[in-house]
Amino acid sequence: MEAIEGCLIWIIFIGFALWFYSVTQNMFFTFLASVVFWATYLKCIPDKPKSLDKEELEECLEKMKNDNTGTSNIVNEMTKCPYCQEEIITGAQKCKHCGEWLNSKPHTQTISHKDDIPVEIRGWNWGAFFLTWIWGIGNKSYLSLWAFIPYFNFIWGFVCGAKGNEWAWKNKKWTNVEEFNKAQKKWVIVAVWVYGVVAFLTILIYCYAFN
Repeated sequence: MEAIEGCLIWIIFIGFALWFYSVTQNMFFTFLASVVFWATYLKCIPDKPKSLDKEELEECLEKMKNDNTGTSNIVNEMTKCPYCQEEIITGAQKCKHCGEWLNSKPHTQTISHKDDIPVEIRGWNWGAFFLTWIWGIGNKSYLSLWAFIPYFNFIWGFVCGAKGNEWAWKNKKWTNVEEFNKAQKKWVIVAVWVYGVVAFLTILIYCYAFN
């Protein structure tokens, strides 16, 4: 969805720049209008709501539990942390004051070379489609280097888009699916900006050459 929105913004911007230049026939004014366009767009972007991490979410759940049980129960359910001696909820897994795990610290298993591809990551990879070999080097998916073959690279771009998630999942170590998805979204953002900048510079050079 972010890739589609980014592409639409760049299409609108390119159309706006071409229209403005056709009216003014002046590169300087076109540049100023472009700056105003982006400044207005960035100003109108709503701020994303801050997401709670795991510790903050657990603390909120504990507070909600305390509100439901009543004040008398809160006093009885409080205990002291064996590390910092601060009061915490009885049965809490981690101290919210010093950050020490009260039981055993959960083990985060590093995932690598999985034969089974999780359902959550199956699908099209826009970063691999647009950036092919650049994306491949960053994700240790060196089959994408076939994109260097002339004419064949156009077809291979679609192959990279279809197989990109599978290659990246198998060839690189990931902690979990969420980390994988975040990394691939960053590649999509990079791809949109790279193609957008190239398109913008191409328009400027074209307008300057035929001015």
